[in-house]
Amino acid sequence: MQILLITTAPNGVLEYLRNREDVKLYVVDCSFLIPQEMEPSNAKAVKENVLNAIKTELSNITPDILLTYRCPCILPPEIFSMAKITALNIHPSMLPKYPGANPWKCIYKNKEKESGVTIHVIDEGIDSGTIIAQRKIDVDLEKDIKWHQSIVEGKAIEMLNDILFALNDSDMNSVLEESLATNNDNIDTMMLVARKLMIAGHVCDKLGIQNKSNTFFENSIKHYKSIANYFKSKEDYNKALTQYVFVLMMCMKLYGQKHEQTALCYEQAAELKAKMGMEESAMNSQKMANEIRERIYGFNHERYIQGLQKFGEIGFFIGEYKRKQKGES
Repeated sequence: MQILLITTAPNGVLEYLRNREDVKLYVVDCSFLIPQEMEPSNAKAVKENVLNAIKTELSNITPDILLTYRCPCILPPEIFSMAKITALNIHPSMLPKYPGANPWKCIYKNKEKESGVTIHVIDEGIDSGTIIAQRKIDVDLEKDIKWHQSIVEGKAIEMLNDILFALNDSDMNSVLEESLATNNDNIDTMMLVARKLMIAGHVCDKLGIQNKSNTFFENSIKHYKSIANYFKSKEDYNKALTQYVFVLMMCMKLYGQKHEQTALCYEQAAELKAKMGMEESAMNSQKMANEIRERIYGFNHERYIQGLQKFGEIGFFIGEYKRKQKGES
């Protein structure tokens, strides 16, 4: 994967990308283009120098990703539109709060206790493009900006890992092959793979790469269902239910409300809630499943009738839970 990084060196993001074997990195280092003492009067000349350096680089390559971090100027569309896949910016705040240059000046001035870092798509506005990923960080007002910068860069690198995994086809294929070989004997690995696939799905979804997004979500759903079944077999219904929360989120993304897979998610959640004694919540989840099937099939369809019969099962599981609780007390 080819990446053109426009930055002011040195910094951790530059070193991270240099060390990735799967990245062919090109760099426009703005530190050579900015005078030691920057004056307002020469800001225009600095911008022209930076843009000319970028254009020179782009005359030789068409990068998959154009990435900016600590870039001293706003890029025009004729530059950021050159990227094959996307153009991204690393911004050291939790956008939409504190866009623009030097957000840390405002963070210190307002005595913020928490801030963060954002990776977003570059558009014609000032840090206004689609947010791809964010991480929060704690602010220590006793520490200087340089100290916080290292934390910001660490979080940015975590997010870049997720983004590059999502966009790199060879990474995706290797993880999918690895995941097929994974079984319930290593549940921690399954959970890591499931989460990685889900994050990749969200990244591709936000970038409008729908086919890859769907592939990631579909495979993540399979993993989370397997994990849920594992915890269900151990009678750890709370952990099993947590997995179905993730499954439901992705089903909604893939299929929307009017789909049998979404109804099944609600139904599975209803059963798990019933086994934990959550009577009202279990009934509500089963009701949601039945309402979806009513919209899909109508009142007289077998699937809708089977859904109505599930209320009896929920009642049975609730009764079992209550009897168990009485026996333990």
